[in-house]
Amino acid sequence: ENTQAWLRKEGLPHLAERVQLLHHPIPDHFIFDPATDTKTNTIIAVAQDWKNPLKGGALLAKVLLRVLETRGDYRAIIVGGASDEVRKRTLKAAPTLESQVSAIAKNGADKTQAFYANAKILITTSGSESGPLVAYEAACCGCSVVFPPELKHLNAFVAAKSGRMADWRSAHHMTRALLD
Repeated sequence: ENTQAWLRKEGLPHLAERVQLLHHPIPDHFIFDPATDTKTNTIIAVAQDWKNPLKGGALLAKVLLRVLETRGDYRAIIVGGASDEVRKRTLKAAPTLESQVSAIAKNGADKTQAFYANAKILITTSGSESGPLVAYEAACCGCSVVFPPELKHLNAFVAAKSGRMADWRSAHHMTRALLD
């Protein structure tokens, strides 16, 4: 609407008419309500398919291992295709973390909303995304967002004090960002 108004103001009404307005892809009920939503020390990671190397499933397993060994008061939920493989990779290195790491099969956004509402932090280890919808869904539900520097376009979360960008897309740097 702002673009249309600007085009009209600049004397370009024919261009304003060509602008298509699309609804925001996040459903209206994806909202954090402190009156009903209780945040727990939970980290959530969501991907369509953790087997996709760009999603960083192996990296996520290393980061969760380090964070959960440091912060025993936290738990992690991995959501998406092959989430059980990421969980197994984490537990292979530290079987004692079994009660702190859950894997949820790929499901729709509406089913994931309850996990976002409960979690404090979303971590994305993806090395390439246009604009990860899961980051926006989680943020609307009150999660802080931790991401690698490849996703510089998520810096708005840092500017709003609701996220942290890692210095590098590595287990060490992603762990530091998540712990921060």
